[in-house]
Amino acid sequence: MTIYFIVVFILILIAYVFDHQLYSRDKLFLIFSFIVLLFLYSFRSATVGWDTQSYLNIFMNISSKQALHSYLEAGWIIYNKILYTISPTQHMFFFGVGILGMGAYYIGMINMSYDKKLSVILYVMFCCWFNLMNQERTQIAVGICMFSFLALIKKKYVLSIVIVFIASLFHSASYVFLLFILFDVIVKKYNWKTIGVFSLAVGIVFIFYDKLYSFITKYYFTAYTIDSGLVRHTKGGNLKMFSIFMLLSIIIFYLDKKRIDREGDKSILSESDGKIYYEMRKRKLLNTAVLFSLALQLISVNNTMISRFSNFFSIYYTILIPNVLYQMSNNRLRKQYKGLFILIMIVYMVISLAFSENGYGRDGVIPYIIDWI
Repeated sequence: MTIYFIVVFILILIAYVFDHQLYSRDKLFLIFSFIVLLFLYSFRSATVGWDTQSYLNIFMNISSKQALHSYLEAGWIIYNKILYTISPTQHMFFFGVGILGMGAYYIGMINMSYDKKLSVILYVMFCCWFNLMNQERTQIAVGICMFSFLALIKKKYVLSIVIVFIASLFHSASYVFLLFILFDVIVKKYNWKTIGVFSLAVGIVFIFYDKLYSFITKYYFTAYTIDSGLVRHTKGGNLKMFSIFMLLSIIIFYLDKKRIDREGDKSILSESDGKIYYEMRKRKLLNTAVLFSLALQLISVNNTMISRFSNFFSIYYTILIPNVLYQMSNNRLRKQYKGLFILIMIVYMVISLAFSENGYGRDGVIPYIIDWI
């Protein structure tokens, strides 16, 4: 675990040595952080990561796989074949997965975050980087869906749906993002009634999960509906992580309410309002992602595999938090809240590494072992 905290410390140190308002230095940090994270990702041992060895075995035998005749998604098979053609080595596989998964995140984040340095730091602290080591296909799909999110901000619904289908070529779990798009179409503005109905629905699923599980698995069965006993190896980690998600959300919504009290409610604007309308659309969708993340993380207390669906939405905390802080008018207060968020994320990082499937779990990312060969 030590090496991961050293990485975070170095990123924080370098990020705030320079004035964050200087774009050239901002860009330099993004390049530096991407190279460091990609290097550590590419030269890790095959023992680092829950699913790593299984994916490596597939990669090394990819010549015998057919894109349209495999239980794996066609996009994943084709991408593996391309990487194998370039170089049939372990590190080529890691490099290819890392550059696609991280690259998609960086591009999406750069187009949405007001404080890109903080977003990168949160990307590691929120364990999105660790998820990429454990759940390669899922995290690539998560990154691709960020482009769907960008299209959704502009209300390009058809393009947004098409991108989700492209993401599904890497992992079919991407279809959960269609519910996110549908929610945006139906819910035009948040109010207590909307949040109440949403919370009630999530509560019912959580309370009656076992009965719903039994009913669903009579007709449909995948790895995501595996016996809920799979939760045991996380030692209650999903509940602990949900608690952190809830704490972060309360702080975010509190700061957002203060902003609305100060500036007025701009949640209903016409598209002719241009940039302001775009920013409010983005804010609405980021808040929706938080709601989806909370819901799925709570349900994952019953089945840890459900938390992988949560990854499609929890990643937006890394953008929403910097954006909320950026819009605070009091610079001193902004720094205090930034420190608070980082402290909370340190706790989250420890919990995730120690109690989730991404940490010790089943061959998680701890211990980290570098492999030069």
